[in-house]
Amino acid sequence: MTNTPPEVPALPAAAGAADPDCAPPDERPWSSRQLHRVNELSASSGATAVAAAISVVFLAAAVATHHASGWLTAFQSVAAAVTLVMVFALQHTQVRTQSAMQRKLDEILSSLPDADSRLVHVETASQQELDELDERHTQVRVEALEPTDQSA
Repeated sequence: MTNTPPEVPALPAAAGAADPDCAPPDERPWSSRQLHRVNELSASSGATAVAAAISVVFLAAAVATHHASGWLTAFQSVAAAVTLVMVFALQHTQVRTQSAMQRKLDEILSSLPDADSRLVHVETASQQELDELDERHTQVRVEALEPTDQSA
């Protein structure tokens, strides 16, 4: 007897076409596209090299001139501004990525016949519901790890 996986129904070709959350990247708001570009650029090795070079230039300018405090103040201001922008850029992209991943997982759960439908969109559940699910799944794991008596 072979164990074949259950068939998963195919999605229509235009799945999500009417869903505004599934818009192609060009249809996202301008600010969202720009934040994603900032995130992609800042993750490159070139961005690291540029940041290091700017730091060295500021440090060299502070050492070479008699106005070190002015250079250091400017550097601190630029660093604080860049940090603030990056916090929001990273937060935005991570939230979108996490939301997309949750929708994909929800779709997989919805398509599996034996899946617990209470887990779909579980991130919106109350803490009590999450605790109950955690307790239930802990019990399932404990039962799965118990040795089975095959002598019967």
